Amino acid sequence: DNGKTKIKARHDFRFNAIRFSYKPFSIHQCLEYLPKTTTHLIWTDADLRCKKKFSSNDLIEFLPSNDELMSYLGRKDSYSECGFLGFNLEHDQTKTYINRMIQIYESGEIFSYDQWHDSYIWDQVRIDFETKKNCTFKDISGEGAEKEHVYKNTNLDIFFDHLKGPRRKELGHSEDIDYK
Repeated sequence: DNGKTKIKARHDFRFNAIRFSYKPFSIHQCLEYLPKTTTHLIWTDADLRCKKKFSSNDLIEFLPSNDELMSYLGRKDSYSECGFLGFNLEHDQTKTYINRMIQIYESGEIFSYDQWHDSYIWDQVRIDFETKKNCTFKDISGEGAEKEHVYKNTNLDIFFDHLKGPRRKELGHSEDIDYK
């Protein structure tokens, strides 16, 4: 109106850059403190409930192999679920990938993207590394990629319940409709 741009302010998680910056910055910061012999790093969201005991060997299927940079939970026709990420710290591009995430936030470049939440940005950087750097990533979603609650529809469900969203947190578990 009258030569001025107006925006409607409303709550929309897709544009909450600050709330969703904690994950990439936490991952970036912990790289400084890991022993050099650490081969993999797993990120899980804090709203995860462990369902049974597990060992590190139980999680190998969810981790990237030697030639893969990262494992993630892809969704068909949407951004990935980033409540679980597995990083191959022996891959020569992993730190570059994480540093690129940080650069997007610190430079303000994030505000040039269609969405500003971490899942969307992780995907954009992943796609860039796949196409421009020929890096390989491991999508661990399988048939779960067709579901909104992809996490619950993978073998991760054997060990964890991701209490994604206020309703699941209130209930203390996922619902039957979340499963295959």
